[in-house]
Amino acid sequence: MATTDMADSTSYSLEDYLMGNLSNASNPYLPNDLYFHPHWRSYRPFLEELPDIIHWVIGVYIAIVGMIGVIGNFLVIFFFSTTRSLRTPSNLFVINLAISDLGFSAVNGFPLMTISSFMRKWYFGNIACTLYGFLGGIFGFNSIGSLMFISLDRYYVIAKPLEAMRKATKKRAFLQIIVIWIWALIWSGPPLIGFGSYIPEGLQTSCSFDYLTRSPTNIAFNMGLFGMGFCFPLLIIIACYVQIIAAVSRQAREMQKTAEKMGAKTASDDRKKQQEIQLAKVAAGTISLFCISWIPYALVAQFGIWGLRQFVNPITCVVPVLFAKASAMWNPILYALSHPRFRAVLDDKMPWLLCCKGKNMDKGGDDEKTRDTRASVMSHNSDVSDVSNATTTEMATVVSSKPQAAPKGKGGKDNPVFTVEGEKNKPKEESGYV
Repeated sequence: MATTDMADSTSYSLEDYLMGNLSNASNPYLPNDLYFHPHWRSYRPFLEELPDIIHWVIGVYIAIVGMIGVIGNFLVIFFFSTTRSLRTPSNLFVINLAISDLGFSAVNGFPLMTISSFMRKWYFGNIACTLYGFLGGIFGFNSIGSLMFISLDRYYVIAKPLEAMRKATKKRAFLQIIVIWIWALIWSGPPLIGFGSYIPEGLQTSCSFDYLTRSPTNIAFNMGLFGMGFCFPLLIIIACYVQIIAAVSRQAREMQKTAEKMGAKTASDDRKKQQEIQLAKVAAGTISLFCISWIPYALVAQFGIWGLRQFVNPITCVVPVLFAKASAMWNPILYALSHPRFRAVLDDKMPWLLCCKGKNMDKGGDDEKTRDTRASVMSHNSDVSDVSNATTTEMATVVSSKPQAAPKGKGGKDNPVFTVEGEKNKPKEESGYV
């Protein structure tokens, strides 16, 4: 095929660029025989005239996000794996999340996309494009699956603690992690055998699954990705956190009624309100960051596969990609730095990383009785998140309230006296589950 460049004297407005009302170019744009989808060909003049500074800003952004993701997730893996109190079944999901996020940051961020951005187009050839998209799918779906199982784990710990303590084992958690990886492979592997494909997208500096070709097999593949790979985990995550909030509110009301009947002392109402507010913040933050990172990209893909291509252009494509690339950076911050024992380890090993930290449940900041009561609870629940720690602490306050025999009064009857044994509790040997 002739590759002679043809001068294009036609001038296009910004609206033409965004709506795709441009003539197709016959000469190749991408090197190494990379597939240049007909939809993106209509934006070739825009891609060729895009200022270098845009590509450099994107490249630097991806490099920064990628390095933060690699370093942050490496610290999570290292400390959760080497600290005895953090090596529990529940935290295996956090480690698995960090592994997939580290891989996503290293493969789908710096250096591949950064170098391609500096070169203005995908620089590493067709095979690397396919592997880039495939590994991005593996790590991305594994992260989503890990988030789902973390949500389920926290739901059972808070709403059904006895059942969670009975069933939680490292073997069970390891088998569930294997299921997560198989699930990720199911939705990432089909393009390797002809169901769908991985091609350059947007500014042609990164590769992803083909959401533009409207063949029956490709439409079916994209529907499966969106429905089972994205919507299903998202609904599970939202349902879990809604149930967590409901369970905490219900437990707080029940404990208050029980305490009033028994005449025992309970924590202040302000503390209960703060716990519920903190729980709501964690839940809202988890769901919000997940949605902010992935919903824009999912919508662009759906617009493309359903033929609404007027909404799919280099600009509307690259912005969701940048949000999605940052998801691997936020997860260690949200799921690890909010963990009290992980914060305590960081405070001991790398205190400069927590220069802006607030109160740490393992490092003080509460009154003496509250710390003693919490120490007893946390000895049984060593790796629960801040949310579950707050809930179980309130439960322990009431459960530890029990009648003690007092001197016999008139008629030889005992007069029961109710006390709270907060200061008498001694930390026991840590269990294997939180």
